[in-house]
Amino acid sequence: MAKIRHLEVFNRGVEEWNRWREKEPNTIPDLTGANFKHNNFAGIDFTKADLRDCDFRAKNLSKANFSKANICGCDFRNSNCQNADFSEVLAGQTFKQQAILVLMAGGVGLLGFGFGGVIARSLAVSRSLALSLFGASWAEFAGAILFKILNHEEIRKFTGTSFAGACLDRAKFIKAKLHKCDFSRASIVQVDWEYTQFEGDEISLKDQVSLENHFNFPNNMQLREIRLLCITRKGNNDISSFENLDLSRLNIANVNFENSILQGANLNSSILRNGNLRGADLSGISTKNTDFSGADFTGSCIEIHNISPDAIFNNVKCDYLYLVDKDKKERMPKDKNAMFKDGEFEEMLNSLSRIDDANATISPPTNVVNKIERFIMNDNRTINTGGGSYYESINTGGGSYIQGDYINMSQDLSQAAAQIQNLLEQLQKRGMTVDAAQEKVAQDLADEAQNTSTMKDKLVKWGQSLGDATVSDVVKGVVKLAIRSVGIPLP
Repeated sequence: MAKIRHLEVFNRGVEEWNRWREKEPNTIPDLTGANFKHNNFAGIDFTKADLRDCDFRAKNLSKANFSKANICGCDFRNSNCQNADFSEVLAGQTFKQQAILVLMAGGVGLLGFGFGGVIARSLAVSRSLALSLFGASWAEFAGAILFKILNHEEIRKFTGTSFAGACLDRAKFIKAKLHKCDFSRASIVQVDWEYTQFEGDEISLKDQVSLENHFNFPNNMQLREIRLLCITRKGNNDISSFENLDLSRLNIANVNFENSILQGANLNSSILRNGNLRGADLSGISTKNTDFSGADFTGSCIEIHNISPDAIFNNVKCDYLYLVDKDKKERMPKDKNAMFKDGEFEEMLNSLSRIDDANATISPPTNVVNKIERFIMNDNRTINTGGGSYYESINTGGGSYIQGDYINMSQDLSQAAAQIQNLLEQLQKRGMTVDAAQEKVAQDLADEAQNTSTMKDKLVKWGQSLGDATVSDVVKGVVKLAIRSVGIPLP
């Protein structure tokens, strides 16, 4: 039973509870078996708390801290546990649940015994004879009934800690000890399973082949090699090939994938921060919204045209790599003694994605290797100031990508209008439609405003001048699009 004093403090709300936890850090809260009145427990501090058999169904537990708590027997079904911390928790079955299951099993047994008596009376034979005649088959039948009962979702809550249907996106289970937990229908996007112990210390990681039978894992976590990858963070162990596997929506930061085969793997929306990808085969991978921040790509094999512009490459490392373009594999830089300069690989990826975006409207992209060679040689960048408007033209072999110098544009919209108009005309000369050119310039303005307060202030001032009759409707349209993209209210 929960301690009355602890329950009283808890019922005062999350803020009061968290303040109490700060004042009494050595007190271990006891809320065992509690049914809570409120639904919003976002950010609550449950560290080291005794929460056995608590009912958290459909509660908001986002960013809640359960680290080192005892959550055995808890019911988290359909709850919101996004970004919650379950590090080092103890989860599984409680004595209360075991007792309930024993009673249920006994009930099924009594049902079988009673059924034997009915048969005996019907056949006018003794009970012992009926049991001897029908006992074996009835035992199987009773066992089947019990199996069906125990696998019903309403009953599974008695078999351990239930996360069925819960949203656990980006939650942490680092070093958690999980025994008999139900994750069926749960959303487990980018959950951190590092060093999680499933089924207790007595089971080695390599023996966890059939854990899905005990944990009802959703999606790709049903595969043993993926569970091992998430737990051990070793991608270059005895299972070094992840070819064509679905590794999407996983948190596999700091994984050592050195010399591993990831060809054709789906890495969409996964976290590979600070990963060791040296010498890995990354050809054909899917990388939409993949976070490679801090990863080392030295010596890896990649296909640039498979790298999504949504992928994140902040502070990545790469001395050299091998590019695959159709049937061609080539070292970059080509000189075997040459290395990328600091930040050059990251800049190259970002620049090429912008070039490809522009070329998608202007002309088909040119050969990947040639584009990178031109980038490295840095012989393709020209500055044109025709008409007083600065823009940068990057020659890609099949067209040019125009980048305006928005920072140096005047704060006076009537003066900046001429520069914007000139930039629009330059883009149209290179094959863009009027609408595409407007959208391109507006997006560039918005991107610049999100990166610099100077540009954002400038957009605000331009927005206040939209009534200026000397400014064309085309330029006004660009400014309005940019303002909306940044989220600045229109005057």
